[in-house]
Amino acid sequence: MTRLLQALLTGGRRATCVATLLALGGSLFVSQASASWAAWTDSAAVSGATLGAHEVLPPTTVDCDGTGVLVPLTFSWPSKDPRYTYRAQLVDSSGAVRRTDLVPESGQGSYSVTYAAGDLPAGSFTVRVSSFLTGSTTWTSATAASHPGSKVSVLFVGLVTACS
Repeated sequence: MTRLLQALLTGGRRATCVATLLALGGSLFVSQASASWAAWTDSAAVSGATLGAHEVLPPTTVDCDGTGVLVPLTFSWPSKDPRYTYRAQLVDSSGAVRRTDLVPESGQGSYSVTYAAGDLPAGSFTVRVSSFLTGSTTWTSATAASHPGSKVSVLFVGLVTACS
């Protein structure tokens, strides 16, 4: 340690380099910030507001009514919450969405969407109903309730629609 002090006091290139390194190392050590947990432990008072969480739920079931030659099919479901709008999607057997209908909550106990025989894709299809908070596009149900259906051509009879 004495040689280091002597070298620093007497000057010289080596002493200047050592002094610079010590100064930099010391400033790095001193300027290193310590961790702060204040963001996790601070508290604040809230008044006039109610805080809560909500999970947007899909309808519990989707029912189907109507079967016959060129008969429209009506898919219905119970209301889950007066704050919801419902999205009914007609999905063909390949998984392509053929039609989307938005059904707003109106305070009734049951909601429905009706598809004319001409609106239904040939073969099998599914109607999926999901929920979302009215006025929001991001608060949606994670799943959907669904019901299958079909539209087939029967020889000498015509197009027959059916709830599966």
